[in-house]
Amino acid sequence: MQDNRFKCILINYYINNKTFEQIAEIIHYSKAQTMRMHGYGLDIFEKMTLNATNDIE
Repeated sequence: MQDNRFKCILINYYINNKTFEQIAEIIHYSKAQTMRMHGYGLDIFEKMTLNATNDIE
């Protein structure tokens, strides 16, 4: 994943157990924008995972 903002959001949400409000403060975006970026980040992660799985087969 190339965009560090998406990495930051996903890591803080799923690993560090932070809320979207807390993450928004960290990255200096609104909560709504942080939640949108979370969705984009999940889409990118899913595509990366599917590509990696296809490469294995």
